[in-house]
Amino acid sequence: MEKFDSQKHSRLIDSMPFSYVSTAVYLDFCAYILKTNDEELVVKEDVVSHNFPYFFLPRKKENWECMSASMVSKEDIQKIKDSGIEVSWENPTETEFIYSTQNLLNPTKGYKNKIKRFENNYEYTILKKYDKEKILSFYNLWEGQKEDLNNIFAKESNDFFFYCLNNLEKYNIKQIYVEVDEKLVGFVWGVKHSSDKWVSIHIKSDYQYRGLNRFLNHEITKEFADTKIVSLGTGCQDEGLIQNKKELGPIEEKQYYYVATTGKIRKLFV
Repeated sequence: MEKFDSQKHSRLIDSMPFSYVSTAVYLDFCAYILKTNDEELVVKEDVVSHNFPYFFLPRKKENWECMSASMVSKEDIQKIKDSGIEVSWENPTETEFIYSTQNLLNPTKGYKNKIKRFENNYEYTILKKYDKEKILSFYNLWEGQKEDLNNIFAKESNDFFFYCLNNLEKYNIKQIYVEVDEKLVGFVWGVKHSSDKWVSIHIKSDYQYRGLNRFLNHEITKEFADTKIVSLGTGCQDEGLIQNKKELGPIEEKQYYYVATTGKIRKLFV
């Protein structure tokens, strides 16, 4: 097994479905390459089982047998079953929210009103670079505001944040920082995925500033105005976050399943 390197394995990114997890920065952070039946497959360690499931359904059907994969669609599951392979386990995991860039740039009334609420109520400054130590200080403040610190995604999210912080220039991560009274109150980072797609990888805001989260989303979208679609990631099994993302008007909600298979189903009688 080989560590994923986006410089070396860029062709694999091009062949993967559009997703938060198929960005170069995320794959370099946590993914590995496993070669099976002359196919290079992208895998990641499962935080619970410590197995290494595939991210997505392999291209070659030979690799569908006796596999596990963590981001499989309902359509993919049907393909597996239609090929005669038994799906021994399937469990819905996450929903990823996909949006039109233009829709986010030209928000609906409710979304627009929340942006205006922040703009009208606070004297703010927008910056595109910021002192690392001040970012860390704010991150600790933001962490203290979170209600669910035991979410299974928390450790990975925390580790990924620090990986991004230490590699902002390497991955050309677009950054928006907002100050009120010369104090950092929120920031958002985004990264290009391909020529017409981008992903918002981190957004952190002080919850006491009403409308700030929507304002940050709108400002980072301006940095990618030449693209068509964007992923704002998943809801991380957080009902509040899921509702927040639904309110933004996604054009697609991708439901993923964690799937395990056995071999082909053999007919005992003809």
